[in-house]
Amino acid sequence: MRNTDGAIFRFEPRTGRFFRHVPYGFANPHGRVFDRWGNDIITDATGNANYFGPAFSGHLDRGAHAGMKEFWQRPSRPCPGTAILSSRHFPDDWQGLFLNANVIGFQGIFRARISEDGSGLKAETVEPALLQTDVPKNPNFRPSGMAVAPDGSIYVMDWAQMLIGHLQHHLRDPNRDHQHGRIYRLTYPGRPLLKPKKIHGEPIPALVELLKEHEDDVRLRAKIELDTHDSAEVIAAVQKWEKALDRTAPEYEHHRLEALWVHQWHNVVNLDLLQAVFQSPEPRARAQAVRVLCYWRDRVPNALDLLAVAATDTAPRVRLEAVRAASFFRGADTLRALEIANAVAGDKDYYIDYCYKETMKQLVSLPEGAQANDALLQARLRVKPGTSYGPTRKDLSAEDMKLYTLGKEVFAREAHCATCHQADGKGIDGIYPGLVKSEWLAGDPHRAIKIVLRGLYGPLEFQGQTYGPEKGTPPMTGFAALLKDEEVAAVLTYVNQSFGNDLPAVQPSEVAKVRAATKDRALFYMVDEILKEHPLGQ
Repeated sequence: MRNTDGAIFRFEPRTGRFFRHVPYGFANPHGRVFDRWGNDIITDATGNANYFGPAFSGHLDRGAHAGMKEFWQRPSRPCPGTAILSSRHFPDDWQGLFLNANVIGFQGIFRARISEDGSGLKAETVEPALLQTDVPKNPNFRPSGMAVAPDGSIYVMDWAQMLIGHLQHHLRDPNRDHQHGRIYRLTYPGRPLLKPKKIHGEPIPALVELLKEHEDDVRLRAKIELDTHDSAEVIAAVQKWEKALDRTAPEYEHHRLEALWVHQWHNVVNLDLLQAVFQSPEPRARAQAVRVLCYWRDRVPNALDLLAVAATDTAPRVRLEAVRAASFFRGADTLRALEIANAVAGDKDYYIDYCYKETMKQLVSLPEGAQANDALLQARLRVKPGTSYGPTRKDLSAEDMKLYTLGKEVFAREAHCATCHQADGKGIDGIYPGLVKSEWLAGDPHRAIKIVLRGLYGPLEFQGQTYGPEKGTPPMTGFAALLKDEEVAAVLTYVNQSFGNDLPAVQPSEVAKVRAATKDRALFYMVDEILKEHPLGQ
């Protein structure tokens, strides 16, 4: 694994996977911490430059990510260590503070309060600092690391050096002290310390119960201890615990996310749990479900379908994770990944826009992406804003016109029909089939209903063009879980009466029949399969 300049690497002990997590123009990327919801904050020590990790941790085959803004305007530099304060020994408004150690211009530990910033995070300095030395009286105080102890106090490591430069002073300088250092313990006056939780040697059920604890360090150490146990026993206990959780508890969504993280730690894919967290009402949990999906992508059958949904999520953090995850796909999945990334094209959010550009940089560097990107661009330029494509019949009934109007809106939704077939219904030759005068729409409407509900895949000859896996055409998404019967009927009615097509409206009752008849179907239709059931021309 090679890299130019600095990088953060990611290693999975159970799979042996090792890759660049953040290739960037770092000088010394010494600091990296996770917040309560799994977002990493990465610090380049030399300049004390601090970054929101998810935005620039998309995959790149080569090179480094472009310059990105810092999430906090630090007052001083350099910084040899960072931490997140998570301890009920300290006041409520201290929870989640970003702690940042400095050793030259300022010899102490800054506090910064983290808050949401669109799809990312930002931080503001909190005064006074957590710790600051009187330099004339104690010139050698060099705080270089902090950690929350089991009793909730904070331990600070003091490098305690007169000479700290590695260029200005020789390593053998006699004034360089190789034997002394200090450890400080900080407590908050008037507040009781926490009772340390038993972790080492505890049984699996007791360790799993600790996943409810407020302190990040307790939950982390519990997961580390669970790692020493048999994975099958751990996963069985976690699944039992997750099912028994109180759904009305304020922290329910976070508890359930912890269960998903344990599965990820043990490299055990749980599709039901992933889907449940993916649909959480808590956007920060949904975002982390997308992150887990990214690393499970080779074992989740509908990974790209889920990403397409996430790319249109109402929460910007979820959309960011989706476009980041798209950068990890390649080969036959490249075209679909491009479409997913393009769902956020033009998003005004800083971090989404940044991540989108970096993901596109990766995808168009692939052979499939370079060709598709040009075709997609030409298709975008072909469509004229504000153009109307129907209805063909000017005497549609009031009910059919209502369906047509709803269908127009459904067709244009991000990651729905227009994303591939394009707003003018002409598709992209050799990549996405068009809908203009299509014999696939004529005849039995159940053919088109089944395709919309369950999806379609396989080699296809259409209007003189070849489509399918060998051409890099991804599977068409099945929309059964995303659209109601009325919406499916509406979008088909819109297509049947647009782009020069003149076919009957599709009724919701027909969609309901097909949905019920295909309810046990989990995978998309293959082309030859759907044609066997509904031959063209019939």
